[in-house]
Amino acid sequence: MWYNAKNERGVSKLISRESLNEVYAGLETKRNEIICALTHRIFELESGWYNGHYQKNSDGNWVRDAYPIPVISVKGLCDIEIQFDRISIS
Repeated sequence: MWYNAKNERGVSKLISRESLNEVYAGLETKRNEIICALTHRIFELESGWYNGHYQKNSDGNWVRDAYPIPVISVKGLCDIEIQFDRISIS
């Protein structure tokens, strides 16, 4: 099965289900590594998926992305968003 996805320039391309699963497995692994590192401290953590995040497009305008990204919430401190090309803290 093939899915329509957009690259960083907003150009549509088809990707396979296997490729999509491989990419998301990498995100899941990174989230688990961060959770492991943070649980050695006294922080209370929650994790899940969030699909209402914003990113700048190639024109520099903020656009809402609908695809889900893994997020770790460090209670009372921050949210860590794990994306394909970076990790953001808010």
